[in-house]
Amino acid sequence: MPKTYNDLYLATRTALKSAGVEAYALEARLLVAYAVGKTKEEFVRDLRLYTSDENEQKIHALLQRRIAGEPLAYLIGEWEFHGLPIVVTPDVLIPRMDTEVLVDAALQVLVGRKMNARILDLCSGSGCIGCALAHELPAARVVMVDISDAALAVSKENLRRNRQNRTICLKADALEKPPMSIGTFDIIVSNPPYVASMDILTLDSSVRDYEPLGALDLKMRKEMQTELKAMHKKLGITFIYVTHDQEEALTMSDTIVVMKDGCIQQIGTPADIYNEPANAFVADFIGDSNILSGTMVQNLTVRFCNHNFACVDDFARNEKVDVVVRPEDIRMTDPESGMIQGKVIGVVFKGVHYEITVKVGKTELIIQSTESRTAGEIIGMNIAPDDIHIMKKEFSSNKYDGYITKKNTVVFGDGEFDCDLTQLYPASHMDEEGYLVTAAGEKLDLTDVDVTVEVGLSDIEISDNADEGGARGHIVSIIYKGDHYQLIVRTEENEEDYVFDTEDLWNENDYVSVKIRPEKIRLKLKEEAAVK
Repeated sequence: MPKTYNDLYLATRTALKSAGVEAYALEARLLVAYAVGKTKEEFVRDLRLYTSDENEQKIHALLQRRIAGEPLAYLIGEWEFHGLPIVVTPDVLIPRMDTEVLVDAALQVLVGRKMNARILDLCSGSGCIGCALAHELPAARVVMVDISDAALAVSKENLRRNRQNRTICLKADALEKPPMSIGTFDIIVSNPPYVASMDILTLDSSVRDYEPLGALDLKMRKEMQTELKAMHKKLGITFIYVTHDQEEALTMSDTIVVMKDGCIQQIGTPADIYNEPANAFVADFIGDSNILSGTMVQNLTVRFCNHNFACVDDFARNEKVDVVVRPEDIRMTDPESGMIQGKVIGVVFKGVHYEITVKVGKTELIIQSTESRTAGEIIGMNIAPDDIHIMKKEFSSNKYDGYITKKNTVVFGDGEFDCDLTQLYPASHMDEEGYLVTAAGEKLDLTDVDVTVEVGLSDIEISDNADEGGARGHIVSIIYKGDHYQLIVRTEENEEDYVFDTEDLWNENDYVSVKIRPEKIRLKLKEEAAVK
């Protein structure tokens, strides 16, 4: 039976979704358009037209390779980066949105200051960074350097495709002294290898089995740090780079920008970021931290681990806060001399210090010390006021906009949940027909009525059974807070977040369903809500 382009698209989308591909709809459009030789615009225009058996066979062959794990970018040979089409082959990494942050940061430094700047793209790979900067700054001179001949060939093709004739490609080893002929630069940008060798095997198969390991391996990156620091000191020029490595960020930087979900969380010196984190995410990302739930009992006094500690941060009385104590700032002593006491439950030698885990009630504290202790030993611990950092709780409850359905359920956060509608009207009840009856006897149909929804951090549960809960999503964040974990589950459709506390340990990226008991869902009528 003849098939339209839309039929092929729908079949491909279904197959990709069944295979667990996250962006199945987008990938289906790109894959089918590429297979039939159409632009995205032409593909949309011709959706209702019939296609050939040959095209169907091409799509099927590409689909099987994608389901087997081969990245879509390598299948179609192209990927978008900073609004530009970038040629990609298995010789280079696939451009990622995270790296666009590097381009934007460089533009902020240069735009309005030196439009004709000389820019060095070190470890250029596909050349996506250099191409993007050259496109945004037509008067600039960009030099792209890589050690791989194959990568340089891809870079040159991208320069031709994007008509960047003021940009050149050079082969050079980033660890070797550059030739004098390369000249000087106003700014250096780089996204070098950052994955530890031991972590390569843990990567997603689409990365591990298809992208060039030489561009991922941390070994070379570690060796580059000393050379880059020396270059920075000697040349006095600006370096801007993206990293997921906290150690590298602290070692290499004089200014750190910490980002989450595309939003800046904190900007500061390494010392500021480490000693004064703005929130729990920053504290968890930069260095090792004990992140604990606490309460301000009075001015400059915070309570955690069942003890009142003097501190230097002033918050409102009885305010719930997050407390950060670095492991190296906890001083061990004998039990009688300690502000708090605990039982040693684990000791690990880390080379320059011991990492000691201590149980204080239900809370676990991590201590880093040059002195060891014995598992089972009872010890005392002291913490100075200056070593206790207080932060406002980033989340106190989940709040959503929602509406009531004909089934008397509530829709919010990309999910649908049973709820208690009688809380909307005091002394009301539900009749047998499903209508809400007010205290005055008025019968109300609440279908499509807008409400605000609030759910507490302790009122959410998750399950690995996708059909069990009212909403579904992936775990995108896990922060340990001494006696519990704080998780964020993010839905796929509209990227709604469910933040909650749990004692159970899950893995990031686990696909789960969200469960909330009806009595835990707090509803309030919006002022403009109209009741039929």
